[in-house]
Amino acid sequence: MADQVPEVQAPARPQQHAKYPWPKPDESAVIGKRLIRVDGPEKVSGRAKYTYDINRPGMLHARILRSPHAHARVVSIDLSAAQKAPGVKAALAVLEPGKKAMYQGDEVAAVAAATEEQARDALRLIKVEYEVLPHVATEGRALQSGAPAVFEGGNIKEGEAEESGDLEAGFKSAAHIVEASYETQVQTHVCLETKGCVCEWEGDKLTAWISTQAVHGSREGFAEALQIPQANVRTVCEYMGGGFGSKFGPDAQGVICAKLAKLAAAPVKLMLDRKE
Repeated sequence: MADQVPEVQAPARPQQHAKYPWPKPDESAVIGKRLIRVDGPEKVSGRAKYTYDINRPGMLHARILRSPHAHARVVSIDLSAAQKAPGVKAALAVLEPGKKAMYQGDEVAAVAAATEEQARDALRLIKVEYEVLPHVATEGRALQSGAPAVFEGGNIKEGEAEESGDLEAGFKSAAHIVEASYETQVQTHVCLETKGCVCEWEGDKLTAWISTQAVHGSREGFAEALQIPQANVRTVCEYMGGGFGSKFGPDAQGVICAKLAKLAAAPVKLMLDRKE
């Protein structure tokens, strides 16, 4: 080892920052130490309670009826048969007649029943008449002349450009200008725990056990959608089975769950399956 240069024998250390000195190994309580994750024992032992694990006394299970069409207007919706189905305690129309489903899988109606199987069976009894509308599946098709207008006012929305500096002068002084369009494939969040929640009302106060990265954001979302004060909403998330930026609010299923719980006067669990 005698032929090694000094830097290899003893790696050089950067000079200490005057204001933010790097702690020595024997002075640090965290850096360079073996630490046990606070939530580790609860997770590996199975004691950790995720939203899927929340079960409340008298709890119902909810499922959502979704549009089979990519673009359609609801002409009529009949919940009467589903409301009389075994185990069903509440049913609601998410899209009232005249409203449009904007994609295949859009929420149309929902039911809450004593078991998830009864809720699924009841969905088949809901009668929906659709006016199927033209749709587009790609940006290029939507931009073509004569493409069906999917949104009110057309398919093009004014962009929100952000500029810094003198772009015009920059282009004039540039040696070359390259114009191109770039695209990449869709990347979908595939969390081990899908989205969903358990909602329970006590008078006009809502408690939601929700799989979320933002308990405050979810509370605000519930309050806004249900038109109730934020002080009347309590959101709980002790453990979450993945989010990756996809779980910041109650979303449609959370609001539907809360509405069904109010209608049924009972706690309701609504967890999305993998396809949803």
